[in-house]
Amino acid sequence: MRPRVTVIMRWAHFQRQEHTWNVHRLSRTRADGFSGMEVVFLGTSAGGPQATRGTTAIAMRLAGHSQVGGHTWLFDCGEGTQRQLLSSTLSHAGIDRVFVSHMHGDHVWGLASVAISTLLEQGNDTPRSLHVYGPVGLHSLLVSMLACARCKLGASEVVVHELVDGDDEKVAEVPYFVSEQEQPTVTREQLDPDDDGVWHLYEDAHFQVRAARVRHTAPCFGFVVDEKPRKLRIDAKRATEAGLPPGKDYRRLQAGNDVALDDGTIVRAADVTLPPVPARRVAVVGDTCRPSKEFCAIANGADVVVHEATMADEDRERALARGHSTPSMAGKVARDIDAGLLVLTHFSGRFVQPRSSAARDREEGAPPSVTVDGLVSQARRAFRSDSVIAAHDFLCLSVPIGGFTPMPPNYLRSNAYAKNPARRHQNNSQYHHRRDDVDDVRSTRPPRQNASSHHRPRSYYSPHR
Repeated sequence: MRPRVTVIMRWAHFQRQEHTWNVHRLSRTRADGFSGMEVVFLGTSAGGPQATRGTTAIAMRLAGHSQVGGHTWLFDCGEGTQRQLLSSTLSHAGIDRVFVSHMHGDHVWGLASVAISTLLEQGNDTPRSLHVYGPVGLHSLLVSMLACARCKLGASEVVVHELVDGDDEKVAEVPYFVSEQEQPTVTREQLDPDDDGVWHLYEDAHFQVRAARVRHTAPCFGFVVDEKPRKLRIDAKRATEAGLPPGKDYRRLQAGNDVALDDGTIVRAADVTLPPVPARRVAVVGDTCRPSKEFCAIANGADVVVHEATMADEDRERALARGHSTPSMAGKVARDIDAGLLVLTHFSGRFVQPRSSAARDREEGAPPSVTVDGLVSQARRAFRSDSVIAAHDFLCLSVPIGGFTPMPPNYLRSNAYAKNPARRHQNNSQYHHRRDDVDDVRSTRPPRQNASSHHRPRSYYSPHR
């Protein structure tokens, strides 16, 4: 059974006469509701920054099955990402890997400042490593930016892993704009794809990251983060009845091994265990007008797919010419890979961000095609599911253990219920994201005192409790 999901709006640093409203806190432990996998949108703008949106950057917080082996990773690092990190409750000192989809400026201009702040947070004498993955030319760009700015990394280093295939061999050695004597400690490693056209970037005991090409006007990649399969679950009641109380032997059962008792009785793992909770998968698609079949293969069944929606369906031809997608194109991709939840991002500046007072004023009488809600509607029709949301800066998406279950849209749901009324109860017990599931908290907001004390709201997307 999958949890329902609601969106809870919270306000940051809002001062009142007798109260201070805390910023939205990213949960730190399981007790705080941390599911072990969170996606935080630091920037959701296409091209340059906007008044209400930062340049493209996504953070992912991960922890192992026992809340160990934690990571903070960045996917793309546009201009101003460091400022967005400082405005959030994320610790930029905890970032150990950055994945860059392509070399367009709105995805890489913030990389140098993030690298410096991340590596030098604990001082020049504390050696640290930052691993950066991306297309050919990324090493040259980072070396040039750091060297021209006379930046020294001390005992730390940046390791750039460039994704190379046959098409890149001729440009594998991009010329530097500084002499070798001036180069900071930035090393380059070359990664080649497997025979199936997939790059294996990183793997540990709990997670792995893979990449594949997506079609854009520049060499571009999409990334897939997979959680490793979990262990079998112990049915403690049945195990105790079989003569095996809780103890260290449960680990053997979780590994699928039978356990022999002192009297010779064999407790079979198959009799006292339950199937493991399904592992989670998150796919982050770079700028694209069409993901490759290799990417769709590794992203198949993703619980969450983050996809750009730069232009509305009405501008499909212009989007294709510029290597970008419309909401319907994103919805089709989500449907083809059987995704659980589609999150739209990378919006053009012409689209109004909802829930701000300025946006509500502009939305009155505005055509649906120029609002973010209009983009969501277009994506839902193509996805054939209501499981679509639009990202905004500082949205934190908590991926529940077991993942999301897509929900059919309203115009399909009624027909399904007519044929099988039992499905109504089934769907109501699973993950839903509908307009009436969203808590409208506008009436409960504290009164605004002055413009200087007001900051944009943050949303926490979490399992309903």
